[in-house]
Amino acid sequence: MRWPLVLLLLTFGCTADDTDTDGDGILDSDEAIYGTDPASADSDDDGLTDAEELDLGTNPTAADTDGDGVSDGDEEAAGLNPFDPDSDVDGFEDGVEQAEATDPLDPFSWDYDGGEWCDRRRAAETVYGNGWGNGDIAPNVGLQDQFGEDFALHQFYGNVILLDFSAGWCVPCRELAAEAQALWETYRESGFIIVHVMTRDNSNAAPDTAFLQSWAADYGITFPVALDPGSIAIDGFNDAGLYGGTIPFTVLIDTDMVVDSSYSGVVGGGAIETRIEELIAARGGAQ
Repeated sequence: MRWPLVLLLLTFGCTADDTDTDGDGILDSDEAIYGTDPASADSDDDGLTDAEELDLGTNPTAADTDGDGVSDGDEEAAGLNPFDPDSDVDGFEDGVEQAEATDPLDPFSWDYDGGEWCDRRRAAETVYGNGWGNGDIAPNVGLQDQFGEDFALHQFYGNVILLDFSAGWCVPCRELAAEAQALWETYRESGFIIVHVMTRDNSNAAPDTAFLQSWAADYGITFPVALDPGSIAIDGFNDAGLYGGTIPFTVLIDTDMVVDSSYSGVVGGGAIETRIEELIAARGGAQ
């Protein structure tokens, strides 16, 4: 007896189409479900095959899943995170860092002269300030820089932070400022930032943005020169017994935002530099 062909196919469970036109390991029928091109192994032309993207979880129909300006294939090749536009969580997208020739995998590599500061607040989401004394976690005080832009202390989480409280009329403050840029350039690639907080201007009046700009220009400073609206930080250090009224007043905050040490006046002998090196070497969990 001769069985009809259709009956034979049904009897033995054969499929009607198992074609993989582009040879990417995905059947044409499944490509229709995914929205990929059955005639191209790499539908979005990002350097990864459709099958590789499905394994990774990236979008095989979009060349740049996270929208950071770097294709999924290039992110995979460079060890970047194709699901996070800012792989090193420094506030600068991976595509921007590649364009500026900084390292998108190093949170301490950014355009130091670009007039923008790193922003690591996302890495510090679980860090909560509890005081201004030694051993306390410094609060995330809001400041304003020489460009009139607001920023926050916790943007520099993971860096060793040197807060310098100075005034324009103060000669020792100016002596310290003259050496500050060189100090920053020495350690910044290791995760170090200086913030000059100006308490008064040259005439002992409240400082403004124009004064901050002049201070930065006078000393070639490219790190933040800031106003502390409401004097929150200096009052906090005063209440904690660290600040006795002498300027320059310098505070070191470690990589976990913990207040480490404070210094009044110009400190010689390389004591501050030594402590900076020790804090960088003892970097905690803030990466």
